[in-house]
Order: sequence, then structure tokens, then C-alpha cells
Amino acid sequence: MRNKFLLVALAFGMCYCTSPKYIVKKQSELLDLNNSVVNYIPLSDRDVSSSTILDSTYRLLTSKKYAKLDRYLNSLETSGVHSPDFYLSKTLLYITNTDYQKAAGSLNQLGDADYELLKRLLAIDLKYELAKATGGFDYNLFLKSYQDLIDSSPNDSTLKKIAGIRLRYIRYNY
Repeated sequence: MRNKFLLVALAFGMCYCTSPKYIVKKQSELLDLNNSVVNYIPLSDRDVSSSTILDSTYRLLTSKKYAKLDRYLNSLETSGVHSPDFYLSKTLLYITNTDYQKAAGSLNQLGDADYELLKRLLAIDLKYELAKATGGFDYNLFLKSYQDLIDSSPNDSTLKKIAGIRLRYIRYNY
């Protein structure tokens, strides 16, 4: 009996304490980016403050309340909410839970103009993660994809810096 309790406690602790591979942050929290930070997903402070869905998503993700966020998004879906903020929130939840296939499906629901640069960054990240899992990794394709994103991003943007860090990571660490 004691061994079962220890096993359950250990399993619960490991599940609860593991950090997600990708971390969602507001851009204002990413002022001091360095080259060792590869996994941030930047959200515009304006987008978070103007959308109740993104604000709730951000708060629940940063406090690691994934089950509560999943219930919240499911309740929105059953009530007929299908906005770009909703699909972005689902994508962020799936990415932080490392369910990259579902994240890609949710990301595809976003319109082309909705969160255009962030959508491109997440699409490259998801393709990268799925390619690593299946072994179909094309090194040059990812370098080119990140470079194209960097070239099309505004100067001094957080997203451009993050794409540059990810490009260097792939170039020198893969």
C-alpha cells in the first residue's frame, strides 16, 4: 500500500512539475532576450489586454492551469465561439502540452491575416517539432523558413529576435 502511494505521489509530482517546452510570454516581459532562450512564444500586450479569451489563456498558461484552460476553451467552443483569438488560444494550449498535431490543426483554423507573423512562427515551430518526431528533418528548409520570417518582420520586433535565436539554435545545435 505504501509503495502504491509513493508511486502515485511521484507520478503526480513529475507531471505537475515538468515545464512545457514552449512558454507563452507577453512581449513586454521579453525585453532582455539572450541567445539561450529558444522557446518563448511572444504575445502582443495589446492583443492580450484587448481580448478576454487571450487574457484568460495567458493567465491560465502562466499559472500552469492547463486542465482549467482546456475546460474554458471547450465551454467557449460549445457556446459557438470560433474567433481568431479562440483558435490561437487552442493552439497555444496544445503547444504547451506538446500535442503538436492538434496544435497544427488549430493553427490552420486561423485566417491568413490574423496574427500573421506569429502564425508563421508557430507554423515553422510545429513543422520542426513534427519533423523531429518523424525523422523527416530538412535542415535547410527550417533555416530558410526562419530566415524568411526574419526578413519579413519589422526591425527591432520581439518576434524577429526570437526567430533569429531559433535559426541560430538549429544552425549550431542540430
